[in-house]
Amino acid sequence: MNKPAVYLVITIDTEADHSTDWTKSSPLAFKSVTESIPNVLQPVFKKYGAIGTYLLTTEVLEDDESVRILKPIRDESELGTHLHPEYIGPEKKYLKYAGTYSTEFSNNLDISVEKEKLSNLTRLFEEKIGCSSKVYRGGKFGFGDNTASSLASLGYLVDTSVTPGVSWRNIGGPNFTKFSDQPYFIKNKSGDKILLEVPVSIIFLNSVYKFFNRPVWLRPSFNSPHDMKRLVHKFISKYSSSDVIVLNMMFHSMEFYPGASPYSRNQEDCNRLIGDLESIIGYCREIGVTFCKLSHIRGLYA
Repeated sequence: MNKPAVYLVITIDTEADHSTDWTKSSPLAFKSVTESIPNVLQPVFKKYGAIGTYLLTTEVLEDDESVRILKPIRDESELGTHLHPEYIGPEKKYLKYAGTYSTEFSNNLDISVEKEKLSNLTRLFEEKIGCSSKVYRGGKFGFGDNTASSLASLGYLVDTSVTPGVSWRNIGGPNFTKFSDQPYFIKNKSGDKILLEVPVSIIFLNSVYKFFNRPVWLRPSFNSPHDMKRLVHKFISKYSSSDVIVLNMMFHSMEFYPGASPYSRNQEDCNRLIGDLESIIGYCREIGVTFCKLSHIRGLYA
């Protein structure tokens, strides 16, 4: 029996700098985009041959300096969209973003409102980046059946909003506890495959982890390199009879800039996260994992 081909995508929620309580920075700043992406993340990816997929929010697309930094890397990486519904019309909640906090899940909106917000974000991306967006993640992992149909109608190929084994019901979000942890096509009512879902890689390592509700994420700010390597082995073992195995690492761009998130309060925290990121990416390369853009996963399942 041939071994399955294992692929790793790295999906990055790319937003304005935040504070240590997750509110947006005040005054609003974008150092984690303009400095961390070109000077920290891109060099790490190039060192190991990895590829970042950056999912951009409204405020990043509205910031000229962020766009100036991101546009030149759109070929060597991948750029897509990331909707926090409070920050774009219709029914835009915030006109000034500094010090604000996002609480809404777009899938709770009326279908027409959600679709128009997605359409406006997609149009903004096209105007600022100069190409169409094919990949998407909902802010706070907000995603539903209506979201999928709206994204497909706007030309999207891949979504990566699903967090398998995790429910966001207690804060008003979707419940993904029974969702697959490998890619699958979302179908419309006619049975047509309209959108590929590539879930974030999350798994319970054993019954003890499940009993205490401690899923392990492929996310350096959440779990140690040791646990992330165990996750990789668990996926490879679990799907050993498959032709393809997909691993989806996620994090926020601001986690790699001092003081811009709860996970990087200082430079020491950032250095640790960078070390953990290098450790798991380097390990994946050592065991023969292939790095690719998020949109390329669609071709593996077509």
